[in-house]
Amino acid sequence: MRHSGSKALTLTVRGPEETEAVAAALGAVARAGDYLALEGDLGAGKTLFTSAFAAALGVDPVEVDSPSYVLLNEYAGRLPIYHFDAYRLEGNSEELSELGFFDERLDEGIVLVEWANRVERFLPAHALRVRIEISGEEQRRLHVNEPDERVRAALARFRED
Repeated sequence: MRHSGSKALTLTVRGPEETEAVAAALGAVARAGDYLALEGDLGAGKTLFTSAFAAALGVDPVEVDSPSYVLLNEYAGRLPIYHFDAYRLEGNSEELSELGFFDERLDEGIVLVEWANRVERFLPAHALRVRIEISGEEQRRLHVNEPDERVRAALARFRED
């Protein structure tokens, strides 16, 4: 999920099932070393997205919840998933270091960060950024920043705005 400088995608999803389908498509093409940075308001669907993404990697979706209080959850699937929630973080390097955000072991799996905007300056340049925007009671717009060809191919079946 390394970005390639290609234009951003904006997808409209019309309910939780479509959000899950987009996340599952991304999870299916995920590789070790990928970073997925999720942004969106409370209730936008970041944890729903994460659950479907993890399920595509073989993690039981029941196990996936927001790590708002523990700040990091680890899941074992086809690849390890390191699920950070930056909502309660100050966004400084010392705090992130204590959580293991800079550990080399993260390169063996996928790093998924909810509330990524709070730690933006510490994310690698190749992180795929997905912003979930509430555009209706169940409708969402997913803004995928500069996807590479692998991500574009995975999302090709979804309607682009």
